Amino acid sequence: VVDTTVPFEPTTEEACAIAFEKPDSLQVELVRIATVLGITNIRVLVKIERQARRAWELAEAFGTEVQKQSTTAVVLAGWSVLEPDEAPSLEFLRNFNSFGALMQDSEKAPSMEQVKWSSRLRQLDFSRADEFDRVMFDSVEMGRFDADVVQAQAAETQRSYLARNNEKTKFESAWNRYHDTLNVDDHTIAEEIAAATISEIAVISPGNINSTVNFLDQFGYSDLRNSIIESFISQYKEKFQLLDKAGAFFGERINPNIKERLERLKKDYVDPRNPEDVLA
Repeated sequence: VVDTTVPFEPTTEEACAIAFEKPDSLQVELVRIATVLGITNIRVLVKIERQARRAWELAEAFGTEVQKQSTTAVVLAGWSVLEPDEAPSLEFLRNFNSFGALMQDSEKAPSMEQVKWSSRLRQLDFSRADEFDRVMFDSVEMGRFDADVVQAQAAETQRSYLARNNEKTKFESAWNRYHDTLNVDDHTIAEEIAAATISEIAVISPGNINSTVNFLDQFGYSDLRNSIIESFISQYKEKFQLLDKAGAFFGERINPNIKERLERLKKDYVDPRNPEDVLA
């Protein structure tokens, strides 16, 4: 008698078929994401499904797009936590910005990690982590979802989706024009990019604002750069706590002009609350 061990190494499709016997709307989305990422661990898929379902339920009142975004974020974070040797790290996911990568120094080669994961993340339409994604990441990492926090951010995210869907984003169109058009002078393109950024400042991520400011700096358009920075400050100055978080989104590569303006705003900020109310 010869004992042999046959390893069980299912494909993603086989693993999903076992983990999700009769897929509902959520599980169909889970299968799609797991297939793109190549997740094959059945135990991991089952655990991710439990967390994704909780997030799906909390986001139900805010539309399908918000629900799907919650699922993508939970799968990415869940896989990162449960299979750290196979998945991109949470730090990588939090800092990933596919648009910002376009504006990096062309002489600086992307890391092996960026090369490995950027393509898959783009297939999931994950270009960067916004505040809602970060709430999902934090919730998965902590192992629990704060319903109030999740739903408050889901409402903000829904408003952003509605703003984007009401009008084709001028920001994306301006950048496409820059990449695809050769017969328009640089100053005209720079003005169009700046105008589009300002008009949609409420729904453009801080990372993309930072990249745009860097671009304008690179070509000497300081007046357009400053207009964008002031528009960003004007948008968020009444929400100082949110602005503080937005500053953190820029990361270590924050444009020095944005950094200086944020620091000046913080220095001049006066908390309107009564000190007795804060200490109560």
